[in-house]
Amino acid sequence: MSAVPETHLLQVEDLRISFAGERGRTEAVRGVSFSLRPGERLGLVGESGSGKTLSAKAVMGLIGGRTGEAVSGSVRWDGAEWLGQSETAWRRLRGKEMAMVFQDPMTSLNPLMRVGDQIAEVPRLHEGLSKKAARIRAVEALAATGIEDAETRAREYPHQFSGGMRQRAVLAMAMICKPRLLIADEPTTALDVTIQARLLARMKDLCVREQTAMLFISHDLHVVRSVCERVAVMRNGEIVETGTTAEIFDHPRHEYTQALLAATPKIGA
Repeated sequence: MSAVPETHLLQVEDLRISFAGERGRTEAVRGVSFSLRPGERLGLVGESGSGKTLSAKAVMGLIGGRTGEAVSGSVRWDGAEWLGQSETAWRRLRGKEMAMVFQDPMTSLNPLMRVGDQIAEVPRLHEGLSKKAARIRAVEALAATGIEDAETRAREYPHQFSGGMRQRAVLAMAMICKPRLLIADEPTTALDVTIQARLLARMKDLCVREQTAMLFISHDLHVVRSVCERVAVMRNGEIVETGTTAEIFDHPRHEYTQALLAATPKIGA
């Protein structure tokens, strides 16, 4: 796994994901390629079922471990190939170097553990912090997402949190170790616009200040336009168009991208 010096932090090339079924294999992701440099923000957009989340999970090493799943192509991290690495190797990377905010906050937290303890696990595991120091960091991370009285809330269980608060707790867990890559899968769906704006600003600040790359998956094209520098459009398991945010939104070339933008509600229309 000797790394080759590259300007890209992450390079995904010809990624293919298929699943075994009664009628043979079904290819859900077909030849997807994209890259991210340190500090860069890439938006991944497209309709539900287009393969956005599957692609992100493959980047995290979360696809391919179960019977019937098949992943091929290349996922290079810091110039080293990671597709096919052992689960032990992936665990060293996940949480510290790369982190993911999953789409459903309701199932992302352990219902039997206090929220603060779950968040504190990340710096304890990856940074070797003591239980007390990690708990202080967890409270600070919760407070940074806009949760009031974070000290008290950290001692509560997930069922005592609203959907929006769980979403913020998952965000706090992903961002607590300042990963070099943040994958955010619909990270603001359950949030009101005020909290959403605050969290998006913090995520952008993390990217700029820490040179964290971000893969931002969302159906909200307005949010993607405000957050991302580049955009990749997915349809039926393929990326049909890639460009700068201005190119995609102001001068879309592919007919699917044009239809996607035309379907976006506009104030005053």
